[in-house]
Amino acid sequence: MLDALQPWLPLLDDEPRADPPARKARRRPVAMPQVTAPAPQHRAARQAFLGVAAAWGLTAAEALRLLGEPVSHEAERLERLDGILGAHRSLRLISPEPALYGARLRQPEPAFDGASLLEVMLRDGLPGIAQVRTHLVARITR
Repeated sequence: MLDALQPWLPLLDDEPRADPPARKARRRPVAMPQVTAPAPQHRAARQAFLGVAAAWGLTAAEALRLLGEPVSHEAERLERLDGILGAHRSLRLISPEPALYGARLRQPEPAFDGASLLEVMLRDGLPGIAQVRTHLVARITR
């Protein structure tokens, strides 16, 4: 057995070996974005959105699409939240029965060529949310 290891025995001696040369770092340090806690009004808007999503009967995928996920800018997300919360306030004035909100959002709307309010918001993003909000406000003021 030792005869088979004979070629390797010089490598196992007690002579100190030189350490390999140190490698230069190939990567530059990357600046990590600072994660800050959202402002209290932002947290409140997000919490309110969760209530709206539940009242509207949204799926998780629909809720994320309404928020524009993935969104690169917090400002755009806040604009979306503002529009969605405004649309919800208008729905509450049009129909005080919360059970009807989801059905109202999903029924075809002649003003949008037969597309539902939810379809318009999901399809068009922020402009669609603004259109739906304006449409609902106009229904209140008639």
